[in-house]
Amino acid sequence: MKFDLRHGWATVAVVALIGAAATLLVSASHRASARTPSASRTPVVATRTQSAATATLSIDAGITEQIRAAIAKSGLAANITAVVGDLDRDAVIVDLGGSRPMRPASNQKAITTGLAMVVLGEEFSFGTKLLLQGDRLTIVGDGDPSLGDPELLSDTVWKDAQGAMHTGLTPEQLVDQWARAVECVRVPRIREIVVDDRIFAREGPHPDWPRDQLDATYCVACWGVNFHFNSLRFWLSPMDGKVSWRTQPAAPWLTVVNDATAKQGKGAKQSAGIARGHGTDAYALKGNLAKADGPYIVTMQDPPLFLGNLLASRLRTQGIDVGSVRVASAADPAPAGSAVGPTFSTPLASVVTRANTDSENLYAEALLKRAAAKATGRPGSWDDGQDLMRTTLRAAIGNEVESFAIRDGSGMSKENRITAMGMARWLLAMPRMLPNFNAYLQSFAEGGSSGTLKKRMDDIPDSLAKVWCKTGYIAGTSCLSGYVICANGRRFAMSVLCNDLKESQVGKAKDLQDAIAAILARQPAR
Repeated sequence: MKFDLRHGWATVAVVALIGAAATLLVSASHRASARTPSASRTPVVATRTQSAATATLSIDAGITEQIRAAIAKSGLAANITAVVGDLDRDAVIVDLGGSRPMRPASNQKAITTGLAMVVLGEEFSFGTKLLLQGDRLTIVGDGDPSLGDPELLSDTVWKDAQGAMHTGLTPEQLVDQWARAVECVRVPRIREIVVDDRIFAREGPHPDWPRDQLDATYCVACWGVNFHFNSLRFWLSPMDGKVSWRTQPAAPWLTVVNDATAKQGKGAKQSAGIARGHGTDAYALKGNLAKADGPYIVTMQDPPLFLGNLLASRLRTQGIDVGSVRVASAADPAPAGSAVGPTFSTPLASVVTRANTDSENLYAEALLKRAAAKATGRPGSWDDGQDLMRTTLRAAIGNEVESFAIRDGSGMSKENRITAMGMARWLLAMPRMLPNFNAYLQSFAEGGSSGTLKKRMDDIPDSLAKVWCKTGYIAGTSCLSGYVICANGRRFAMSVLCNDLKESQVGKAKDLQDAIAAILARQPAR
């Protein structure tokens, strides 16, 4: 049986769970404005990229001058490149410094997500299952970044055993679907729980990412088994002059060093914080807590092991004795046994949308590594992902890829380099490479409507055009790449990359990007 999570899409899955008296109706109100694309299968890369690198250069002087004027008007003394393509002519029509290597920030995700759709196929779903063999339970991971994601669980609608409807599912309730199924099998004791995360190499955080920010969720590491966005949520409360805490998921086995104070009253400062030591699963509470607060969100050291321990904890609450919990080693045989309880499944389209609309780094890295695992038959890794991306880009955009430096899938690394020309050619190639191009197009944030563009581009009404784009920001960098689909039938791909910005200039860079989108939206019909 399958517990099907189609977050962001207008679908409902009804699941009958072994050992549970309840039926779960998994609904998707998250980003309800997203359109539901039709499913279709994508062939292997080689059959889809032979004609991809065909976009011609046919400069439109009028649009070029309008964009050049917008750049001048912005007053930005920064490194700015802009390229525009015409989808219907399959041609680049604006090239302003387009071959200059630039940091893409999260615009990298526009490449990663398209790559995943090409390699994995648009009907692909991630699936995490539980196997029982004798007195051993094995959690078999598939690299799904959405498993237990609290933002998605909060939208889940479900019916309990008494028929009452609820909105919001806790991670404990999710894992309980497995625990109750094991209880129904009536195994007297589980000797060990093994978490098999070998679909990905165990690489931890990317070496390029800032070491002092690894406990922040935008730097969360990607694993073959991800859970609860690979992070813990702490709620703190003052109690009898001390600080008490609770976590979600509940994790009584954790080490938490509590050096925080709970001074209250006039002059008491609210300075409490939580940190995890690099390379450890020990958490430290510091500062002063003048009033209850939370959630404080901190990344986990080892999410696969955490999920194994959480399952063990939930089994014990069901009265089942559990021995050890460990992560599978390279020497372990392939996972075996009978499936117990639901397979937690997430369609590729849902993961792509969360990566592009919400710009979640974890989702992009999981897509890159899962595509690499599919292409090579080896555990997905950054090295194999980089090679796969370069090969696919070369087929799609030609020699422009030689100017690229590919380090990760999300754009978090400051060592990534792309060109606006390469990005525009990639966007032009997508309709040829993907049978269901709309699934890719509508995975991006929509101007004035959703995700990272919800509060931008209000001056472009739907009656004029729809803008579907990927935003991007890291220190000194602001980028926007995607599509402008005009009501009069014209369709543009655009990439505007702004580097070497002062922090005070980021807002102006965004205004420039929006102005260029508006210029394209107002172009007359051909």
